[in-house]
Amino acid sequence: MTPRDGGPVVFGGVWTVWAGPEGRDKLLTCSIVTTAAVGDLSEVHSRMPLMLSPSRWDSWLTATSDLLSLLAPPSAADVAALEIRAVGPAVGDVRNDGPGLIEAVPGYPLGGSAPLAPTPEPADLTLF
Repeated sequence: MTPRDGGPVVFGGVWTVWAGPEGRDKLLTCSIVTTAAVGDLSEVHSRMPLMLSPSRWDSWLTATSDLLSLLAPPSAADVAALEIRAVGPAVGDVRNDGPGLIEAVPGYPLGGSAPLAPTPEPADLTLF
């Protein structure tokens, strides 16, 4: 997925620093928050990253109250502004890099040739 206008896609995330004994061996960790897929993205997978439109950036970064509102899914207009295209399997291997990874694979349906993933149980926590 990529914005049709060429702008950035911003996801909600969380981070923390884990420290070993006596505060040594610090490790910075982070995760992207996911939500149920909406719009055309639901044809790709049952979950999606929590996309944040520019109007939500400030509240995400400075939130002090009403934390549940931060988890609101993106609007239908935000999702409709994305181009969704099937890509080849090389994109799933972190050893691969280069512009060819984002080239569309002709002849594949929106979500690729594989069937949709089953809907996760409410207790499942997944990353996109």
